[in-house]
Amino acid sequence: MTKGDVGMGKETESIASRQGKQNHIESLHSESNIFLGIDLGSTSSDVVVLGEGLNVLFCDYRRTRGRPLETVSAQLSDVFKVIDPSKMVLSAATGSVGRFLSKLVDIPFVNEVPAQAKAVSRFYPDFQEATIIEMGGQDSKLIFLNNENGQGRIRDFTLNSVCAAGTGSFLDQQAQRLGIEIEREFGELAIQSRNVPRMAGRCSVFAKSDMIHLQQQATPVCDIIAGLCLALARNLKSNLGCGREFVKPIVFTGGVAANIGVVRALEEVFELKQGELIVPEYHFFTGAIGAVMIVRTRGSEGKGNHIKIDKLEEYLQSQDSTLGQAPRRQRLCKPSLPRPGSPVYGSVLTEAVQPIDAYLGVDVGSLSTNVAVLDRQKRVLAKVYLMTAGRPLEAVRQGLDMVGKKVSGKVRILGAATTGSGRYLTGDFIGADVVINEITAQAAGAAIVNPKVDTIFEIGGQDSKYISLKNGVVVDFEMNHACAAGTGSFLEEQAQRLGIKIDKEFAELAFKSDRPIKLGERCTVFMESDLLNYQQQGAKTSDLVAGLSYSIVANYLNRVVGRRKIGDNICFQGGTAFNEAVWAAFEQVTGKPIMVPDHHEVTGAIGAASIAAEVMTDNAEHKSKFRGFQNVACVEYSVESFSCEHCPNDCEIKKVQLPGSEPLYYGSRCDRYNLKKKDRKTKTAGAFEYRTRKLFEFAGLAGQGENKDQTKTTIGIPMTLINWQFLPLFGRFFKSLGFDVVISGKTDKRIIHKGVEAVTAQPCFPVKVAYGHIAELVEKQVDYIFLPSIVSAMANYPQNRENKLCPYVQSLPYQAKTAFYDKLGRTKILSVPLRFGEGKRILNNTFFDLGRELKVSVAAVRRAVKAGFSAQTDFERALRKKGREIIISLGPEQKLFV
Repeated sequence: MTKGDVGMGKETESIASRQGKQNHIESLHSESNIFLGIDLGSTSSDVVVLGEGLNVLFCDYRRTRGRPLETVSAQLSDVFKVIDPSKMVLSAATGSVGRFLSKLVDIPFVNEVPAQAKAVSRFYPDFQEATIIEMGGQDSKLIFLNNENGQGRIRDFTLNSVCAAGTGSFLDQQAQRLGIEIEREFGELAIQSRNVPRMAGRCSVFAKSDMIHLQQQATPVCDIIAGLCLALARNLKSNLGCGREFVKPIVFTGGVAANIGVVRALEEVFELKQGELIVPEYHFFTGAIGAVMIVRTRGSEGKGNHIKIDKLEEYLQSQDSTLGQAPRRQRLCKPSLPRPGSPVYGSVLTEAVQPIDAYLGVDVGSLSTNVAVLDRQKRVLAKVYLMTAGRPLEAVRQGLDMVGKKVSGKVRILGAATTGSGRYLTGDFIGADVVINEITAQAAGAAIVNPKVDTIFEIGGQDSKYISLKNGVVVDFEMNHACAAGTGSFLEEQAQRLGIKIDKEFAELAFKSDRPIKLGERCTVFMESDLLNYQQQGAKTSDLVAGLSYSIVANYLNRVVGRRKIGDNICFQGGTAFNEAVWAAFEQVTGKPIMVPDHHEVTGAIGAASIAAEVMTDNAEHKSKFRGFQNVACVEYSVESFSCEHCPNDCEIKKVQLPGSEPLYYGSRCDRYNLKKKDRKTKTAGAFEYRTRKLFEFAGLAGQGENKDQTKTTIGIPMTLINWQFLPLFGRFFKSLGFDVVISGKTDKRIIHKGVEAVTAQPCFPVKVAYGHIAELVEKQVDYIFLPSIVSAMANYPQNRENKLCPYVQSLPYQAKTAFYDKLGRTKILSVPLRFGEGKRILNNTFFDLGRELKVSVAAVRRAVKAGFSAQTDFERALRKKGREIIISLGPEQKLFV
């Protein structure tokens, strides 16, 4: 690594003051021509004064704290105390706020991307090619530079989205949570780490959860900080790079380049050698320097010598605050429907002579754990809502202890069910009879309170869900993905920033606002900057809180619901529904009455309990496996971790040891530790192994080794997506034509990383993995990689005439050709549209097209097609036979779980 002054981090400390202000002042006086560059960004203002030879005479970096114009005004005042205005030949501005400033003071504006490129080409004229990573407070850029003849031409570039992942603000917020000073201490702690944990880098809120879990495991702070730096670097490479080749050397600029922890993380992620990562001495000011260089080449000298600083001062004086220009929303009105009750039928328990038949539901989420007990009439006899706090088993044990004390000796639990993100582990822990997904449980819980419900808005701590129902049946649903902007944590973060209590003051303040400020629907990290800006301008807390209520609704409706149908009987559920301001905002934005049902905070647990009741009633001969309230609440257990080394995934497995029973395991990506020993001996445990073995056998690829016939043309088939079904067809087809078939290996971390870094967009995870398998075959330098575009699939049922694959799967060959265009070498991508569902004649014609591309005769293709479909038919027949055997072997008492 080559770097200048990577410690330049103090907010108001300029390089001038550090390198000797007197020498710089003397240089300023001795220069005949002086150039001024300003980079006014989202979080900092960078001012630089250059001499005739573009040497840096003076520079100043300051955080704007939400007041960019006031900050740059103070900086310019300092500059003009030591600069003779008559010597100023040229001024230029860049940055996200630079355009507004340039119009205000009448100086040229330069886009940030060419400004960065121009400055780097100036600093490093010997580089023919380079990659620039510019990382600021709310912006990050990748610029791929072609610097032949020192021109600094941009070959390609990409910018971050409205997410803070990959920006300095992501680290700023985490440092604040940890109580670490970001400017120096953060980076110095990061490089002390020797055991870096893997953490979320896509969302600040999700990273916070990882931090909490690591802190509860007594992970050293230096390791947590290093994990955050590594997550930032990985996110930038995969989600911003999107498969682009990072040409070395890599030049790292922007404010975050001062963080030596991030510098080390980039070296690790990009596998860089000494000297391949360069941090310029003036990395804070590359944008400002580049802006001056570009304006100078335009021949603008003399036109911008009189920067109209007085115009800036006049504007600031006339605009005591830009608050008056802030966009506003309609005043929040109280919800139209009555507030929910929480009818807990404790009287039923006190009046009962004998224990009541009841059912238990447990919902373990990312932030809260909910327990509910229902009787046969689906009345709530007892419930508990408490925080998970990163310890799901402790939360479950505490919840069952609290509920158990309320119903002890008064109920007889006939069935228990678990749901939520921790449902499988919890199910084993308590002895659940049924494990249910969150969508089904939430829908069942809502239907108990409101049988006419057709739409559910469910917002929890880190998860939000949309569910559409018709006649009580789920017909559509969606969840949030890698963003927490429309979740309860979003509001909690901002309430904490404003210093108010989310459960008491928030809604009261929101309803007091006459003119809520429109805050948009940005990332929770960026929202903090907006809040800070408005606060400093004197905005009322009530206006900000009301604006946040609207903001979470806008995020949810636009990012989760999208264009999906919203019905007329809407239930708003989850812990966030406690907040009446959010409830009111939903009504005003949708224009429809919205019900917050009774027990809205535990509807998942209620739904789980009701499903347990239905299942166990239909199978009355089965006795519940529930361990009992006190048995679970008082059980002593131990948790230890170990790394599974059976495959390259190296999963960290948590082993939970209960007294007198087999240990429970969680944390694995496969079922190796999820299956009990007795299950491993059954035929069901080997079902997938059997399928995989037969897949390769019927494809003629069983026992495929590395010793290949070097004289044959090789056809590579990536073991991903549709090939897990049609490998017998494709394998036998190519082998019958005399080709040597090569398949990619098992999916592991290496293949996953290759795929994530190769994708040119952001599809689902399986498609990303497919890119990794293609990359492995490219490395093997096979002659062809077979990537069919299956336009139509076979329909096994008469009513299923239009059988299509996912658009990502259909278009994979065309995407791959773009992603691997300059990496294929001698390998060619073999792609034809295959039409399985449009009749035998059209299907044969598609294979004939494939044969022509491989220069194979029609007769040979006919024979190969016959062999391929014969193998495919035999494979599917073998699976159906095995499936029947497994069902029969389970016995009649297991039909419930088939």
